[in-house]
Amino acid sequence: MPDRANRTTPDAAMVLVVAEDPVFGVGLENLLIEHGQACIAVTPAMAQRFAAAIWDYVIIWPLAPGRSDRYASVSCISDLVASMPQVTAASVRWDRSHPLRALREAEAGIQFQIDYETFATDTAGFVAELRGGAIRGSFQLATPLALRQEQGLRLTGDVAQFLAIASALPAEVWTTNRTQRALGIPRSAITGIRRAAWEVAGIPAPDYARFSSSMRAAPEYPEWSTVRNFVRICWGLDDHYT
Repeated sequence: MPDRANRTTPDAAMVLVVAEDPVFGVGLENLLIEHGQACIAVTPAMAQRFAAAIWDYVIIWPLAPGRSDRYASVSCISDLVASMPQVTAASVRWDRSHPLRALREAEAGIQFQIDYETFATDTAGFVAELRGGAIRGSFQLATPLALRQEQGLRLTGDVAQFLAIASALPAEVWTTNRTQRALGIPRSAITGIRRAAWEVAGIPAPDYARFSSSMRAAPEYPEWSTVRNFVRICWGLDDHYT
């Protein structure tokens, strides 16, 4: 391991920073080292190489602009947590995270979401929390079950597995507002992803009561607009069209 990842004092925290953005990764690495912590920043692609029992924390900067899935790096956390059961995993956010993205992170094993402003305005206080082994409770994520219940999802499901299925479709399905005909994909593909949304992600089908007075039968699976919105939010595309 590089010298900068060696524990400087007995109570120093060992922190692995995972960031696609090297500006953030190196910046946070230097900030923590300046405050006496042992830290190294790596990309998500390299993170698993550094999985070892020495780390106390994994802190991830999950945003990767320019990708269809701007939060794809979250997927590496579940493997890290599985390799290091002792580690506390946290992500850094600019502002309040959408509950569906919070669910995605919680299911990956992330336990805390930390405001970026905290590093800038109260670095010493945050480092003290790392040394003490207790990040403040206000940053703690709710459990996956609680987040699922809050969003009206079934209590069983796997967001990461569903998003992997969704990524098999052309990116334009999710990144643009083109119709199925304009996208040139078969209706069976749309039906298949709707079924996966129900079976894998746990997105419920529409309430049958909405169709009680309609000549049309209630859909068996979630409506396409619901599924598409779910993916866009999880991928961080909910406020943008490309």
